[in-house]
Amino acid sequence: MRRLANILFPIAAALVAFGLWIAWPTDETDFPTEDIVADQMPSGQSLEHFETLYEQQNGKKVLILRYLAPQIARDSGNIDAEMAEGDMDYICRSTGLRLAKLDGDTQEIIVTLIDQPHERGARNPKVTQFFKVFSIKDNTCIWELF
Repeated sequence: MRRLANILFPIAAALVAFGLWIAWPTDETDFPTEDIVADQMPSGQSLEHFETLYEQQNGKKVLILRYLAPQIARDSGNIDAEMAEGDMDYICRSTGLRLAKLDGDTQEIIVTLIDQPHERGARNPKVTQFFKVFSIKDNTCIWELF
């Protein structure tokens, strides 16, 4: 019986380790994100997850959450910057803090709302975008003026 245990234990341990390796996120983009429905947002708008990024900025690891928010469009939208602020606060408190906790090294969260798909950092005067930068302290999002 002991001999069988000596054979099966290493095999079982290897299978468990392999299962964890397969299930564990392989890079930052594998962390879960989701679309947010209107009844969750203070403004009442629905948001579609666009992208989640991690960057190093000024020696800090920064989580960037980008959401499509067609209702902020300059010409046809009905959500202004003031209304969208509550939505960005909500995203930081819900999705942002959850992902920052999973990561463990995140020091800032940037929440961006864009009215149409747009490459981060590229200039496009047709795109409306709002963003807020938050630091994290005691599992709380703190708005950072810059």
